[in-house]
Amino acid sequence: MKREALRVTSTIPVAPTTLYFAWIDSDHHSSMTSATAKIEPTVGAKYSALNGYVTGKLVILDLGRRIVEAPLVDGRIDLGMLGAAFEQATAGGRPVAYLLCSPHNPTGTVHTRDELTAVATLADEVGVTVIADEIHAPLVLEGATFTPYLSVAGAENAFSLMSASKGWNLAGMKAAVVIAGRAAAADLARLPEEVSHGPSHLGVLSHTAALREGREWLDDLLIGLAANRTLLGRLLGEHLPRVGWMPPEATYLAWLDCSALALDDPADPGIRGLVTSTGGAVGAFLERSRVALSAGPAFGTGGEGHVRLNFATSSEILTEAVTRMGRVSSGEPSGAR
Repeated sequence: MKREALRVTSTIPVAPTTLYFAWIDSDHHSSMTSATAKIEPTVGAKYSALNGYVTGKLVILDLGRRIVEAPLVDGRIDLGMLGAAFEQATAGGRPVAYLLCSPHNPTGTVHTRDELTAVATLADEVGVTVIADEIHAPLVLEGATFTPYLSVAGAENAFSLMSASKGWNLAGMKAAVVIAGRAAAADLARLPEEVSHGPSHLGVLSHTAALREGREWLDDLLIGLAANRTLLGRLLGEHLPRVGWMPPEATYLAWLDCSALALDDPADPGIRGLVTSTGGAVGAFLERSRVALSAGPAFGTGGEGHVRLNFATSSEILTEAVTRMGRVSSGEPSGAR
């Protein structure tokens, strides 16, 4: 008997991360199914969906990979913390990569040459491959000096990831460059050929133009960002004096400690890895002042009580935003419409 097969496909017009979190976030899953869902996004936690019709627990998809965090301490790399993370990660004998964000997002820290040399020495001792995300390197502000990771001793087997997307506001035109240290060239050559398929033709052209011809534009941008960094400090002191921050050495991002404002919602702390999460302090500012920020918990351990603010805007908008946030923290109406 001849069998017939029917194949049905569908395209869901959302970003992959949006679709992913629709399965592990209560509100997003409820919206997707038009039925009540209760999901705790941690491994082993119970969940229910479709008004309780489906129940179970969350399990981890075992791809042989796991994340071991090494948070900054007081905004700097802590070698003790990093060493412990390396020891834990290498215990199983599998290859280990350390993803180093330099300059750091979300804190804006610019790692010093001494710090990076110490990282390279430690990684070399235990056989860890360092992959340095240096996408914010063009945005180092006055007062700090950027050190390319591949320029420090001991980084010969590392990789650097670079792009013009942040410095020249080209994130929509996807393109980037992977640079291998001298001892890592063979590993770079082993990458599948399809890895190079991501950049668009327009993206390559625009990034090339930015890197070759856009230095004067970038210099003007850095002057404006430095001025806004100063303005932000003044506004925080005036409207949000209980919010802690360290002026960033790079990027256009401010990492604000809002713990003293007691705006966190223990029932909705936000989702790790989802910068658009509206839990915690970021939800309070969005709902009550109509100021959209990035959720601190999305950035991992240490993000609780924090929000990330983008100050790459006009001084008028920055002033309006922080003024509104200050009214929320004091309990006054924000006046936003």
